[in-house]
Amino acid sequence: MNISQNGLDLIKEYEGCVLHAYRDAVGVVTIGYGTTNADASIIGTNIYMGMTISQATADSWLEKSVNKKYVPLVMKYDNIYHWNQNQLDSLTSFAYNIGSIDQLTANGTRSIAEISNKILAYDKAGGQTLAGLTRRRKAEKALFDTPCNSAKWIQDTIGWRYMKADGTFTKNEWVEYKGKWYYLKKNTYMAADEYVKSSNYDTTNKLYYVAPDGAWDTKEYRLKKDTKGKWLAAIGSGWYLHDSWARINNHTYYAGHDGYFIVGKTISINGKKYTFDGNGALKTNVISEGMTITNKK
Repeated sequence: MNISQNGLDLIKEYEGCVLHAYRDAVGVVTIGYGTTNADASIIGTNIYMGMTISQATADSWLEKSVNKKYVPLVMKYDNIYHWNQNQLDSLTSFAYNIGSIDQLTANGTRSIAEISNKILAYDKAGGQTLAGLTRRRKAEKALFDTPCNSAKWIQDTIGWRYMKADGTFTKNEWVEYKGKWYYLKKNTYMAADEYVKSSNYDTTNKLYYVAPDGAWDTKEYRLKKDTKGKWLAAIGSGWYLHDSWARINNHTYYAGHDGYFIVGKTISINGKKYTFDGNGALKTNVISEGMTITNKK
C-alpha cells in the first residue's frame, strides 16, 4: 500500500512548502516540503543553494519521499493491524511529523481503539501544548477513525485472504474481484488448484474447480485433465460431476466423491461392483443407475 492523495493533502495542510532552497534552523539545505540531500537517492538529484523548483516537483518529491521513508514505518505493523487506507494515511502523516509510530502503537501491542485514543496525546513540544499540533492530531485521529469502504486482499506466508471493509475476513463464501470469482475457505484462506464443494455453503452439492491463481474456472468443459493429470467431467457453468456416472464418446465413466474419474480399478457403487480400464472407461457398458451426459463437441 502507498499513501493516497487524501493522506498527502493532510500532510501538506500542516507542512510548509518553499520552492527555493534555504538553510533550515540547523543549517541543512532544504527545499519543498522539507526535502534535503538525505532524499537525493529517492528524488534523483541533490539539493543546493540557489535551486528553485515548481509546485508540481515539490508535490512529486513529497510523495516519493513519503512512500519510500514513512509508509514502511506504518506498514511494518500491517501484519498485526491490517490497516485500511484511512488508517495508513493518518499514521503516515503522524510518522512524517513525529518520526515513527513505534511509541504510538507500543511496538504493535496496543489495540486499534487504544492507538486512536493515544494520537491526541502527541500535541506537545518542549513540554508545551502547541495549537498547531493539537489541530493536526485531531485531523489525524478523525481520519484514522473514518471507516474505509474498500475491502482488500491480504497475503501472508500461508496464502491469500480477503478482508472486508469492516475488518473481518471472508470465509465459506465466494468473492467477485475484477470480474472473476474466488472462494474463501472455512479457515479464511483462498482456495487454489482444488475443488470446492457447494455443500460448504448451500445444499446443491455441486463441485467447482478453482485454478492455481484461485479463479473459478467457469468454462463449460466436457472433459478436463487437471494439474495432477487426472480426468474430470464438467457439465456446465464450471461445476463438475462427482458421485455420478458420465456417458462421453460412447464410453461410460464414473466420477468419484472427489470428482476424479475412477481409473484402472474395480469399485463398489450402490452395492454393485464395476471395473474401469486404464483410461477410466467402464469395461462393460451395462449400468443400472446414475446419470449420463452426452459429449457436445
